[in-house]
Amino acid sequence: MIIKPLQAPHYLLQMEALARRISPHHILKESITSKAKRLRAGYIGEASLEYYLQFLPYHNFFIFYNIRLKDEHGYFQIDILVASTKFLFILEVKNIKDHVIFDDMGQAIRFVNEKEEAFTHPIYQINLQHTRLLRWLRQYNLPPVPLEKLVIYTHPKTILKNLTNDPTISKHIIQKEKLLEKVELFQETYTQSCLSEEELLRLSSLLISSHTTKEVAVMQKYALTKNELLRGVFCFNCKKSKMYFHYGTWRCSSCHQQSKTAHRHALSDYALLIEPYITNRQAREYLEVPSSHMMKRLLMKEKMGAVGNTSGRKYKVEVLRF
Repeated sequence: MIIKPLQAPHYLLQMEALARRISPHHILKESITSKAKRLRAGYIGEASLEYYLQFLPYHNFFIFYNIRLKDEHGYFQIDILVASTKFLFILEVKNIKDHVIFDDMGQAIRFVNEKEEAFTHPIYQINLQHTRLLRWLRQYNLPPVPLEKLVIYTHPKTILKNLTNDPTISKHIIQKEKLLEKVELFQETYTQSCLSEEELLRLSSLLISSHTTKEVAVMQKYALTKNELLRGVFCFNCKKSKMYFHYGTWRCSSCHQQSKTAHRHALSDYALLIEPYITNRQAREYLEVPSSHMMKRLLMKEKMGAVGNTSGRKYKVEVLRF
């Protein structure tokens, strides 16, 4: 049973909006685009596990995607947490297509474009999450319950090589196809209930109420001003030109694609990067529509919530999740 569904994280949407809106000639363009791609890859990896998790007995397992909790050291996030009355397990998801090698020096190395690159060992990473979650659970006086952990590589082209004799690596690092096999092993190992159904429901409520969405002021993080962002409505078809608004329709001057709703993506970028409310004047400047009357009709047609009087009215902009 999915308790906290998978959603594209707000930070991912912000970074993708910033990658779209920053000039291709800006010094930060490459690093911002690279970060957005990594975040999207992580989300795709998590989404690929939905297929396997759907085979778990519906009423026996509670599934939580992207739970972000706070302890005395700050916030920590778990990609996927699965809870039952007999045991819990956490999943750290990796979606990279490189060769990944674990050597006898405790290093994790991947080959990117035929070059070696060291990165944080996933065992150390998930061990820390495991420790922090156990401590977090203890503060609520729940009965002790086994907590398992797995690092899952989801990309079909990933090649994993364990050059050590350490059984911890093969035990805790797997490819996604082995997930259900591992869960079956957990079920064979933990046969006694540690939590009652009421305690499992209480745990579920605690997790949901304690979750805090990650919010990042990305413009401040990269020391950018709104004047450095590209304005206008981009063509979603050719992705080469801006669209212009003519008689209630957005039209691309390059590929001649037409749309009545292309402005929604641009407004979503505005909400993600600048602020969630926009005035008629701000919308005209941002969408590059000269007529205040046309803009009013456009905003009213979207049935946006509005605050303020006629002259200073602000419209609530919807963030698109895709």
